Amino acid sequence: MKYLLTGIISFILLSLAAQADTQSSKPQPSIDSAQAFIKTLMLRGELRAWFGDSFISRFALSEKIPQLSVSFDHDECESLVAVKIQDNGKVENYRSKILWSNVAEVSARDSVDGQTPMPGGIILRGTFDVNSQTEHVINLSVESGSSQLRSRVINAMAFLQQQCDKTSGYAF
Repeated sequence: MKYLLTGIISFILLSLAAQADTQSSKPQPSIDSAQAFIKTLMLRGELRAWFGDSFISRFALSEKIPQLSVSFDHDECESLVAVKIQDNGKVENYRSKILWSNVAEVSARDSVDGQTPMPGGIILRGTFDVNSQTEHVINLSVESGSSQLRSRVINAMAFLQQQCDKTSGYAF
């Protein structure tokens, strides 16, 4: 009986140690890992950025506007996104610089215009440079519509927003 009890206690202690080791090896969030996560999704076509004034009508009229190419580059608290799309036979290029310190809000967007559903929608509000013009909204969509993946993207973007906030050192 003594050996059985010792064996059970040893097994429990080893199991707890293995579980603690597994949890400690999980990567911790960082600016670089958040940027890499967003980049991976964009390059795989799982996360799309929608630019321009005609965003609402484009999304409402066509579920898929061919995205010919996308590039994503980053440096600490800045993301550079370039997207080339084809709309009605016309090729359009959009280049956006996102300074995460200028992002005021990252949130889910469930509708394009209050009526047209937008599964997987995300909205960034702030001040952005899109094709050398100031824009105040960037719309994104998780192409699968997955609410779980959308939550992960929002968390990564909110992390970047918080970590890059130049006023965060004031404790308010």
